[in-house]
Amino acid sequence: MAQKLWPDEAARFLTVDRQAEDIYWATVRAWAKGTGESRRLWFGKLFSEADIEAIREKYGVPRNRVLIDSGYRPKGDQGVYSACIKYGWVSLKGDDAPHFWHHEPDASNPERKVRVMKFYAPLSYGEPERGAYRGRKCPLIRFSAPAAADKVQQLIENRLWVEPEDVDTEMEREYRVQMAAEFKRKFTNNRGRTEWAWVCPSGNNHAWDCAKMQVVGAWILGLI
Repeated sequence: MAQKLWPDEAARFLTVDRQAEDIYWATVRAWAKGTGESRRLWFGKLFSEADIEAIREKYGVPRNRVLIDSGYRPKGDQGVYSACIKYGWVSLKGDDAPHFWHHEPDASNPERKVRVMKFYAPLSYGEPERGAYRGRKCPLIRFSAPAAADKVQQLIENRLWVEPEDVDTEMEREYRVQMAAEFKRKFTNNRGRTEWAWVCPSGNNHAWDCAKMQVVGAWILGLI
């Protein structure tokens, strides 16, 4: 485990948004417990699974805290599921659902199950279906993309989403562009009611997608 970034650090995640055969946008953040504060350690573009592993090792991220989006090419020998099985990563998939139901033991009576609402689904599994890892299953967690986006925005507004200061590089400027690419837009639904939804006209929101997956990791560990 890498040395803590600051005394209150409780965990760190590497989140990855795969976009094409050899293009991966990725972010490493360190999280405190309870306060909701997180600090960005790294952001950039990677070009192979080996590159992801190198960044994971450099920043001391446990294998099962590498969270990679499986929306693009999840199956097959070169798919996300196969990569997760090979390296011990976890696949994520955003969903429009506002929440998911879990059945958990009742604190007052462990033999009794109660329904608990969370912003991520119970653990499921994805299968490559073909290739070297055919027949093996990859951990898969679906999550509410709108709820995760709302949480990222809330953390930013509360100044808990800490970014590096006084950095002005090409990659840092690209990060800011990608974080601003997704925003809420008002629309009228088919019942004539006004609603708000997250939209991304440019499609260049990879850092934002990585941010949402960071929130999912923090939710799962009970950090926020």
